[in-house]
Amino acid sequence: MQDLILISVSQHELKCLIEQSVIKALDSASSQASGVDTIQNEYLNIKQASEFTHIAVATLYDYTHKRKIPFSKVGKRLLFSKQELVEWIFKHKRNPKGETGEQANQDI
Repeated sequence: MQDLILISVSQHELKCLIEQSVIKALDSASSQASGVDTIQNEYLNIKQASEFTHIAVATLYDYTHKRKIPFSKVGKRLLFSKQELVEWIFKHKRNPKGETGEQANQDI
């Protein structure tokens, strides 16, 4: 029997994980059907990135100025890769105060 690991995630994190999994599955299915490897990545403008991450537009501008968040710039326009935003969010996830990752998983 396989080991079962339980983790706690917020509703938003779960939504992001599901979206990312669906995008990967659809991308894989389309590349298998066409016989060509494709990389599908959706880019968001700053307002869309703000809605997606629930971070204020002003804060996103600050993060880009300080290079705290992944972004691309085309002319004067800021673009954010949806996939990179999801990875950035999980990279900066913090456990509840006083718990390590293993402790949080054991408490579930």
